[in-house]
Amino acid sequence: MKSHSNSLLSIAAGILKDASLAYPTDRSGFVKDLARLTRLVETRGLGIFTLDLPAFDERLLDGLESGRLSTHGSKCYSRKVLVPRLFSGLYLRVFDESSMLRCDADVNAIAFLRQLNCLGKKIEIPCSKKRELQAIEEYIHVESTIRPPSLRWESDSLGHDGYGFGLHLRDCMDDDLPLLPREGKDRKGDHHRLFEGCQRISDIISREIGSYYPDHVIDENEDRGVQLGLKHGPGAVAEKRGSYINKYDFSNWSAKLDALYPFHTYGRMPNDIRDKPRNHEVPARLICVPKTAKGPRIIASEPSEHMYCQMLLKEFLEGRVKRTVLGSFIDFKKQSLSSELVKTSSLDRSLATIDLSSASDRLSCWLVERVFRKNHTLLTAIHASRTRWIHVPQRNEYLKLKKFASQGTAITFPVQTIVFLVIALAASLSDTTLRRLPSMTDKQILGLITRLRGRVRVYGDDIIIPVHGYVRITQLMHDLGLKVNTNKSFYRGNFRESCGSDYYKGYDVTPIKPKCVIPDNPASRVAVLDTTNNLFYKGYWHASEQLRNRHNPRSRRDFGVMGLDAGTQGYGSFSAQTTLARYRWSHCIPGFAGTRVPNRELSVLASLGVGRHRWNSSLHRFEFRRWTIQSIVKIEPYQCGYTALLEQALRPSGVDLFSKRGGTPGVAGRPRYREVAGWVASSDLF
Repeated sequence: MKSHSNSLLSIAAGILKDASLAYPTDRSGFVKDLARLTRLVETRGLGIFTLDLPAFDERLLDGLESGRLSTHGSKCYSRKVLVPRLFSGLYLRVFDESSMLRCDADVNAIAFLRQLNCLGKKIEIPCSKKRELQAIEEYIHVESTIRPPSLRWESDSLGHDGYGFGLHLRDCMDDDLPLLPREGKDRKGDHHRLFEGCQRISDIISREIGSYYPDHVIDENEDRGVQLGLKHGPGAVAEKRGSYINKYDFSNWSAKLDALYPFHTYGRMPNDIRDKPRNHEVPARLICVPKTAKGPRIIASEPSEHMYCQMLLKEFLEGRVKRTVLGSFIDFKKQSLSSELVKTSSLDRSLATIDLSSASDRLSCWLVERVFRKNHTLLTAIHASRTRWIHVPQRNEYLKLKKFASQGTAITFPVQTIVFLVIALAASLSDTTLRRLPSMTDKQILGLITRLRGRVRVYGDDIIIPVHGYVRITQLMHDLGLKVNTNKSFYRGNFRESCGSDYYKGYDVTPIKPKCVIPDNPASRVAVLDTTNNLFYKGYWHASEQLRNRHNPRSRRDFGVMGLDAGTQGYGSFSAQTTLARYRWSHCIPGFAGTRVPNRELSVLASLGVGRHRWNSSLHRFEFRRWTIQSIVKIEPYQCGYTALLEQALRPSGVDLFSKRGGTPGVAGRPRYREVAGWVASSDLF
């Protein structure tokens, strides 16, 4: 831990030096800030970077949103200057002495503050056992507050035929809403219209998705020559069978799963004469994975047969989203579309960015069954591959889940994205439109929905909607058992954040959040190298140099420099690329035209700091000697028997991997990393 804190302190010193170059008049203040930060590290240790400074970042964002900086729990500069003493020079460029947001707030100062505050927020270190148990207790508490479903999710048959159409989102109103109107408004009537509109939109969208038949999805994928869709994910599964598990050798296949995915069709090869596995559903297994020092991320490892079938449903949902009206609001491959909206809305403040708290843990079966009530085939498929129980090994107990699914399930992300989109679309409609909605046809409502293109976007629990719908969606989420994270939702000020992009008045103020700062193995060296370049290209040059110095001298020499967006690994540089381009133009190096480069010109190129070099007469190109991090993937031969045939049959034709020795087909194992030296073409570097 001490090495982590020392590394982060040296990077923070580099950031403060960069800030002193941007604001020369505050140089002495930055020296004092570094001295204060050093003393805090000596007393608080790594917690100053992983817990305290991230809390200051939340207050900073709240100040940008509300217009006033909260100094509760922090030492102010003085009685008259109500900003934190630490980094006060930067704070005073954003807030005035009374801690009110300045109309001419310095964007660069905001960027420096955010980078200092978030420097250790994502460092991958295990949190304390106490915080892990607190996160598990919170997980169990949230589960206990979820509204129970109306259909029979705990049984093998969902039982929605003839009854599912009677389900409605307004069913949640009786418990929460008052009988009398508030502040002269018919609150209950407004919510009736909102729930009616939300249910109407969900019915239309669920029909737009279309019916789900596993055979049709597989046949379509086979015609396209892609992977059939039935497959396993790379992660762990609920079954524990030692260090190795053959995921295609199913020992369990429940009747609930067999009703939609018959084992003799989906779980084995045609000539396999094995008996059908036992009718048993293995409970999911709760796992805590590192997230931040504040707490772990809680996920569930699913049973292998459930994950196997969920991947097919996931592919169906993603394909239908792309080919329907949903594709105008959802794209599972491009987060940049949300980033573009974030940038423009930080200028005109027309859109709000919304983040949910424990989104997947609060998404109930009650809500899912109402959103997809008009699509029985899809609702049946969700029920068939859903795991009903989860094992909590830390407490050695089993929970029967009322939530739809935990993180780690293949269909959690697409299903929750569609559900949140339905709510976002309903909240984005005006009051006049909601009043006219019952008399409109489905085609007319689809036309209204398409008009919201470019103003509504959803990616998981990151939601973007028009500002006028913020209060409405907050209340609607609450009534449906969800919770808006107000600390990460923005609609009043000029700051917007979504999908990892942060903007203030059109300027990018996204901080670099390194996960590793100690290069003690090949994989961590890659991570540190990437962070070094990210800091460099963001303009934190001294911070980048401090992190670069964490590499040993040999690594700094052997990796060398490279140009922007180079096709290899190395330290980023603007000057080397520019100097080399100018030299080529002014001196017309004949070596790049196919002849040997003279020694005097080689010495000029060497002065750029690009390391050893040579002219490759065979390939007619200029090359540099570089060390790179190479991933070594061992090809494991297919297992013997029908399970190996099943695994091989599910792969698209022509994508088998072959081992170098003997050319035996197999599957790729987990990669290992090693450092190797080789000659790299100059075109890959600059």
